[in-house]
Amino acid sequence: MLVIFCFIIMACIYLFFLADRSLLSILRKKSQVTQLEKEKKELILNNAELEREIKRAENDMEYIESIARKRNLVKKNEIIIDFSSQTKNKTK
Repeated sequence: MLVIFCFIIMACIYLFFLADRSLLSILRKKSQVTQLEKEKKELILNNAELEREIKRAENDMEYIESIARKRNLVKKNEIIIDFSSQTKNKTK
């Protein structure tokens, strides 16, 4: 009788903690699924934002120019004048 009881206890320990389909393993996998679903939602939102930006860049020349200006790109025959160094000198 004691042997059977020990066997049952060991089987329960194995099933709940050690087996591939143990309770602990299932809880870990559920946690991973939840985390991956959260990441998926974030990626879907990010992807939608990038798609909007692509469509805007395809159709809105002013948007393209504003991006170019932020990156200090110039049109042909334009000259960049940087006033930031003069402003720093005046404040000293």
